[in-house]
Amino acid sequence: MNYARWATKEEMLKFLKEVDINSDIKKSGIPMGYDKNKLYIKDDNSHTIIIGAPGSGKTQGVMLPQIKLAIKAGESLFINDVKGEILDEIGGELKNNNYNIIVLDYANLEKGNYYNVLTFPYELYKNNNMDKAIEMLENIGYYLLHDSNDNSDIFWENTAIEYFVGLVLYLFDKAKEDEINLNSVVSLSEQINNSKENIIDTIDRNSSTYQYLFNTLGTAPETKAGILVTFNQRIKKFVTKERLSNAMSKTDFDMTNIGNEKTAIIVISGISSYVNNLITILLDQIFCSVQLYGNKNDRFNLVIDEFDSLLPIVDFYSKFNYARGINIKITAFVKNFTNLNNVYGSKNTELIRMCFDNTIYLLANDLYTLEEVSKLCGNTNKGPLISIEELKTIDFFNEVILVPRMMPIKTKVLPDYEIEWNVDNSILDIPKLEKIEVKIFNI
Repeated sequence: MNYARWATKEEMLKFLKEVDINSDIKKSGIPMGYDKNKLYIKDDNSHTIIIGAPGSGKTQGVMLPQIKLAIKAGESLFINDVKGEILDEIGGELKNNNYNIIVLDYANLEKGNYYNVLTFPYELYKNNNMDKAIEMLENIGYYLLHDSNDNSDIFWENTAIEYFVGLVLYLFDKAKEDEINLNSVVSLSEQINNSKENIIDTIDRNSSTYQYLFNTLGTAPETKAGILVTFNQRIKKFVTKERLSNAMSKTDFDMTNIGNEKTAIIVISGISSYVNNLITILLDQIFCSVQLYGNKNDRFNLVIDEFDSLLPIVDFYSKFNYARGINIKITAFVKNFTNLNNVYGSKNTELIRMCFDNTIYLLANDLYTLEEVSKLCGNTNKGPLISIEELKTIDFFNEVILVPRMMPIKTKVLPDYEIEWNVDNSILDIPKLEKIEVKIFNI
């Protein structure tokens, strides 16, 4: 019978790449060990899930070292920077390395870049990639209107999403480019439903717009009212805040080009509930942009903190597995597996975990995660290789790592503040978000 044991250093080094932080780096990776000025990283395209409860040291032990290595390698980055502390650390170095820097600061909507979730699908639509545009709109509708706490019949949500897609397609055909935004979507709905004219009768019955609108506008009054209530209630938080509407009125960066130049997209998410919806939309559009337009020779790193707080990603299994083929590398940080279960459900959580080749354990405070990690590490002839008690009391910057075709790794990593990076630590000057008039479409 084969028993579990900890991997030896020699076994680790067969899988890991040694990098000197003071020399050129061709590919980045997550540090899994160190020796003087050298870090040992796994630099392939495999995805990694990091389990780190609050206070686990994930920023210093994993996130900052990985990001700084990616900058040294000249790789593109998406970073969910919840508190804005990552940007403070890397902003100067990004500028020094001539990155295309995009900052979406939802914690302070007076600075950063503009991002309109409808701009990219509109560009696809106008460039005759209509099927992809409609697929993206369906996903946007889901991310905006889905409510995981609502246990009512899924019919209302699904039909509200169809209605949203129909409204946006109507705008794509009729509105000026600067009128295409979520405020116009809501205004159009109000205009249609307050009009004496039956707008559905003026639309080509063979068009996609008609097909998506008909299940709402062509149904019985009582059913229509229920759909509109669902639509209005759920889209409300995205259109009733003046600063948010301003920030979402246009996009001031080229989404089609993010995969063709060194790009860093930093989302400072803060605590507002709507931000998790917008982050998921942005991730979906990054996947699409890199797939359609990106240079597949240049890696794009998605560093997703609070992954277990985001909305479930539509068709995640296909997207995550396909990502490797287009050189997208995903690093997802979760507090624990229990949270992930609550978001994706137990069946999909198992599929999510299968998407990640590498699992790094820092700290967890729930029994389910502790039991799962202990079981994954295996057993010796005397019992678990690492017990629940040992996992609960693991020291700072000590990690348990699981990678394919290797015995479990127990290692210690250097915190970022102890690594002599020799980088530009200056604070990035973020442009002010000017207040502009949000243009609204009028029938």
